[in-house]
Amino acid sequence: MIFISLSGYAQGLCHISGVVVDEKDEAVPYASAVVYRSGRIVVGALTDEKGHFSLKTTRGAEECALVVEFIGYEKVQVQFTPERVSVNLGRIVLKEAAEMLGEAMVSAKAEAVKASVEHTVINASANMASEKGSALDILTASSSVIVQNDAVSIRGNSNVLILIDGVPTTVTDLSAIPAAGIKSIEVVTNPDASYDAEGTGGIINIVSKKTSAKGLSGVVSANYGFNHFVTGNVALSYVRPKASWRFSYNTRYEDDVISTTLDRILDAGRTYQEMTATKYVYNNNIGVGADFRIDKRNTLNVDLKCILPRNNLQQNLHNSFFGDGSENHEKRHNDVTWNRENVEAVVAYRHVIKPEVSDVSVRGSVSKIWGHRPSYYYLEGVQTAYSESGGSPFIASVQADFKQKFKAGMLTAGAKLTYRSNDIYHQFYEGGEYSDAFSNDLLHTELIPAAYVLFSSKIGKKFTYKAGLRGEFSTVTLTSSHEGLDVRNNDFFVSPSLSGTLRLAENQELSLAFSRRVGRPAYPQLNPYMSMVDATTYEQGNMHLRPEKSSKLDFSYNFRSSKVQIFADAYMNYTTDYISQITKISDGLLITTYINGTSDLKTGADLSFKLLPAKWMSATLSANTFYVNTKGNFEGADIDNRGVSNNSNILLDFLPGKSTDIQLQYFLTTPQYYPQLTTALTHYMNVGVKQKFLKGAMSVSVLLTDVFNTYKWQVESRNSIFELTNISTRKSRMLWLGLSYNFNSFKQRKAESKADSDRSLIKLGL
Repeated sequence: MIFISLSGYAQGLCHISGVVVDEKDEAVPYASAVVYRSGRIVVGALTDEKGHFSLKTTRGAEECALVVEFIGYEKVQVQFTPERVSVNLGRIVLKEAAEMLGEAMVSAKAEAVKASVEHTVINASANMASEKGSALDILTASSSVIVQNDAVSIRGNSNVLILIDGVPTTVTDLSAIPAAGIKSIEVVTNPDASYDAEGTGGIINIVSKKTSAKGLSGVVSANYGFNHFVTGNVALSYVRPKASWRFSYNTRYEDDVISTTLDRILDAGRTYQEMTATKYVYNNNIGVGADFRIDKRNTLNVDLKCILPRNNLQQNLHNSFFGDGSENHEKRHNDVTWNRENVEAVVAYRHVIKPEVSDVSVRGSVSKIWGHRPSYYYLEGVQTAYSESGGSPFIASVQADFKQKFKAGMLTAGAKLTYRSNDIYHQFYEGGEYSDAFSNDLLHTELIPAAYVLFSSKIGKKFTYKAGLRGEFSTVTLTSSHEGLDVRNNDFFVSPSLSGTLRLAENQELSLAFSRRVGRPAYPQLNPYMSMVDATTYEQGNMHLRPEKSSKLDFSYNFRSSKVQIFADAYMNYTTDYISQITKISDGLLITTYINGTSDLKTGADLSFKLLPAKWMSATLSANTFYVNTKGNFEGADIDNRGVSNNSNILLDFLPGKSTDIQLQYFLTTPQYYPQLTTALTHYMNVGVKQKFLKGAMSVSVLLTDVFNTYKWQVESRNSIFELTNISTRKSRMLWLGLSYNFNSFKQRKAESKADSDRSLIKLGL
């Protein structure tokens, strides 16, 4: 026994190293690298942020296998013999799985998932609700994101920067983006300095689907919601060694019936309104793109998208007025149409100066929207007013980034120039006559030059950190020929970021992140002119709004094993000059406007707990609980509000067979607290089944949303200005039937079927 022990010691250790990259030669961080000997696991680790891995095993002449896996990529196996002191396996290239065109993602093992204190990534294909819906339906999978009445907030903060493949867009466009064309959604809760400083709540980035399957590949899918929804999707790609081309077309039709009751009590009396509205939605989305691999060091990417939403709202209102012992009733009808054309173009170039050491990239993007909204207003069947409004938002940006690797760490630096403009107009006619009082025009422009520096490194073997600094100077102008308005505001904002991660064990980590963020007022919030919502309610912006500024702090713990995954994040977000929507009374009318509140504090905890008791089942609980304390004063009245809110969901995923998937998901959102109002509790449940045929090439899904028809949106307000109760319901319970077919991907799916299925809906920190 002594001889054997000494002999084993004499053999020494073999140091195994390498780097994991994708087909674009970009590093793949947090991939799983495991060494097998005689079919048994010897040692394993995760790649670092640069894709590097380092392992140690006993030297010997017996052949071993290194297996590398990561979510959404095909598994790679490399044979080697650990006979020397060190073995460098070089660059290991992972190929993207062909199912990215539309199949449910078959991910790598659980150890390939790394939690990040900065962001989470929602896997769109893993949620059956995405079979029928839009980007909004996918966002509900994250407990950090609250979606209510087509509005989006992150951890209770609605000041969110929304991107499509890195290009800024609006919340309105989220409902127009079909889920079928989405690969994943990144929810960045605590961004570092390389991100735009905009968005005190955080950043939501929609990542479109792409494929690397060689030759011609495609997917065709359709979904039908009885009897009011239809969606269709076509995606094609043609991949060659030096270039690849892609095309996508998505369409969606929806007619939704919304029933609303509004009960308002003012000093002048009480107003009770019953409204039934039918909403017609026609969305068409077209995308084309190309990737050119010029050589090993140069790549060029081009993407062009066109989003064409068409919405029409038919409102029937029955208004009752009670005051001074009298009672009056009236019937109104509003006919409102939104027409939008949104064109986006992105060009990106990357040059590798020295492989694995330095590179430079340049990216330019342009987004242009043409919007037009005609509105007709009727009283007792007679047209009383007409309005025409619209705008043409334009966003252009160019960004350059440089990366340099040193012995001490990685340095990243960059600069960006962003230009935004929107030419807004509103023309109002009452009784057939032009009304100068409610007509206006406004040109809103914003120029933001920015620069940043970011350094990442290690201290010892277990601690990694990132430190960054970003500076942004913004110039905002408001001009109006109608009113002779000419206002210019300048603001300089410094955005520091700092994060660190301590690896307690191979599967446990502690992380800390801090950043400063800014929320600049959007053009609807700045527009000082009044526009009519209905006969008694108007909207008006505030051109004197100041940017809100926040400090964000996160502390997280992450644990990963083959049976259990835990991610827990305690956070704080403190915002000064908080931009808040409030309602005031003027001449008996309710006017909604915006003000800078004193402060807004949100502190809470985000938890994701996943249990994998068997290969055929997983259970995931996601919960976000936070305390809100908003302070402010408007015209002498306090608009403070505070309370504890929770947003949670439970996902049960069953795999009774290789080709069958059953999901049950329950959503719960407790009251949310805002200045002047509080939302009521909402909850609902979805159940879905997906069956694959033809070796996975075709799938059929059946989905029942809001099984018990419990969803409703309710707002209550009890303040010194007015009392209000607003209850709204829509067609949330619906049966969906979906059909999807993939071609030219049999070989890839066969390889994927050999991998272990994680079936995770939310991937943390990809």
